[in-house]
Amino acid sequence: ANKALLAQHLAEIEEALVENPGCRMGFEAAVAGGIPVIRSLQASFRADSVTRVAGILNGTTNFMLSAMHRDGTSYAAILREAQT
Repeated sequence: ANKALLAQHLAEIEEALVENPGCRMGFEAAVAGGIPVIRSLQASFRADSVTRVAGILNGTTNFMLSAMHRDGTSYAAILREAQT
């Protein structure tokens, strides 16, 4: 997935999803050490309804959330640091 594109237009995407409740957004990314988690869940649990996956799935997210929790760093500040 192009994370920069999603991040740049996330507000628009969320608004469109709210306005169109029948629509959903999906994307595939190499996460969890390169394992394509989303596709694996979709294929493995066809008979079940997986509605949410929660956890820290990549190093950048782990870095950001850890700094926010441990140091009280704001999202905007740690995002800028992560992007450098």
